[in-house]
Amino acid sequence: MLLKLSVERRKKEKLVNDIAGDSFTFFEQLQNKVFGSPKYDIIIAEPDIFKGKSPGRIFANFEIRKKGLVAYFRFNHDEYAIATNFHQLTIVKAQNLVIQFNTHRISFKITNTNNHLKFLRNLITQKAEFCKTSTNIEMT
Repeated sequence: MLLKLSVERRKKEKLVNDIAGDSFTFFEQLQNKVFGSPKYDIIIAEPDIFKGKSPGRIFANFEIRKKGLVAYFRFNHDEYAIATNFHQLTIVKAQNLVIQFNTHRISFKITNTNNHLKFLRNLITQKAEFCKTSTNIEMT
């Protein structure tokens, strides 16, 4: 879900927490080795969130949350967030990093390979741990 954080920030942050869960505390970050992501360049966003305007160079950062992932970026002096839970998250690694959120698909250019691999390992590990312990889906 794409959220413009510049307007009604508290309400939007609560919605991000509902979708992707709370942030890890400092000690949980150290214990799980979950830290921020390197900067990624946004190449393509589908559907077009820039409304046909040439965005220039836009950087995005990711935050791994307890139940999902949040991508933060700035466009036209406004801060945006795209939040999703782990069940709706798909990651494709080719020449570029492609992440399918619940309603958006965004392609990112990898600028720092070593930090990217560390971040991707942490993301996949956290997603696997969440899906393993998740009781959201019951077998009938």
